[in-house]
Amino acid sequence: MRYTKRSWSAIGSQTMKKRTESSLVSACLKYLQCLENIGHIIWCDRLNSGSAQQGKYRFRLCREGTPDMFCILNDFKGTVVWIEAKTDSGELTEGQKAWETRVESLDCHVYLVVKDIDKLKEHLKFLGVKE
Repeated sequence: MRYTKRSWSAIGSQTMKKRTESSLVSACLKYLQCLENIGHIIWCDRLNSGSAQQGKYRFRLCREGTPDMFCILNDFKGTVVWIEAKTDSGELTEGQKAWETRVESLDCHVYLVVKDIDKLKEHLKFLGVKE
């Protein structure tokens, strides 16, 4: 499904009834996809850490501590925003804290921890992303 600005109002109300981390990630990704589709960000994607198995083959996904999502802003620098979603009671793991420390040392990279969709909107607005 291609998400547009018009479809966002339905996305926000329906997905935030559940207060799980996976529903927050889903809502944030749909919002980011809307921004991508209208040209306000260049790219967004979900990142999965750990490992998976298909048949007899086991393969590694992203490293431990990798944020849940990332997006590349459509600004003159191509700022990369790493986004970790947490519930109200959620805390960063040691691996996530290490990732945050690495990201904060880089130019044009930002690390966000969001506990609701409104915080994501607020952070992106501060970074110059129009809605």
